[in-house]
Amino acid sequence: MADIDNPLTDDDLKELKSNLKDLDRVDKLIAQSERAGFDMTAQKAQAAEQRKKLTQIKQSFFGNR
Repeated sequence: MADIDNPLTDDDLKELKSNLKDLDRVDKLIAQSERAGFDMTAQKAQAAEQRKKLTQIKQSFFGNR
């Protein structure tokens, strides 16, 4: 349950973890696309930025959970 000290819930934690797993799959697809000769520089940067933001949210509100 969300409260004033932690407005995020356990469901939010599950969603964060799911999104981080999705980014792992995205990394694999980006690598595969690069092997096929596509320039994935922008996509790699975007995925890295999203991972950084999600990880910061997770650490700030849930610690090592």
